Amino acid sequence: MKNNLAVIGECMVELQKCGQHYRQGFGGDTLNTALYFSRLTQHTGNQTAYVTGVGCDGFSQNMLAAWSAEAINTELVFELPQKLPGLYAIETRDDGERSFHYWRNDSAARYWLRHISTDELTPKLSAYQWIYLSGISLAILPDDCLEKLFTVLSACKKCGCHIAFDNNYRPALWENSIKAQQAYHTILSLTDMAFLTFDDEVQLYGDQHEAQATDRTLA
Repeated sequence: MKNNLAVIGECMVELQKCGQHYRQGFGGDTLNTALYFSRLTQHTGNQTAYVTGVGCDGFSQNMLAAWSAEAINTELVFELPQKLPGLYAIETRDDGERSFHYWRNDSAARYWLRHISTDELTPKLSAYQWIYLSGISLAILPDDCLEKLFTVLSACKKCGCHIAFDNNYRPALWENSIKAQQAYHTILSLTDMAFLTFDDEVQLYGDQHEAQATDRTLA
């Protein structure tokens, strides 16, 4: 039985400092999932798709080419002419500690849901047996896009899709913790497989014991 996977998220342009220069690449939590799932399963006939928004610039075109080279389906990648991909830079201190700097507040990945209707997106997404997304996938979306995504995911569940969710909580991306908790409550009510990092649960809910996180998730 095939387990085709659609991964929803954001890929950004990555700049990593190397001496006096920067090396350019691409990165993102969900992109890594799509990349390695494709590498591990493409020989079995499984299909991996990435679901996001990009621009029409050279960086975006290079992203699409790189994904296609990894056998990642890009039919659900939306090109937004007035937007650009997000950007982040990595600096490494002398002690080896890394720091990250982000420019993503108006990235294309925030707005792709405004470029397709719920009725159009649902059958395209429900063609995949599994849908994977993370806390970052939710955090970057404006309120209207987030609600639309939940509507689509609920419809996909009714079509037999399974949903996998990685909590990956980043406080800086949320207006406040209450909004994050509400979004997590909604997505976890739809989730079949949850990948929870306890440190993230501590940050978001103030948990002191792992049982608190599992009890809340399974409730």
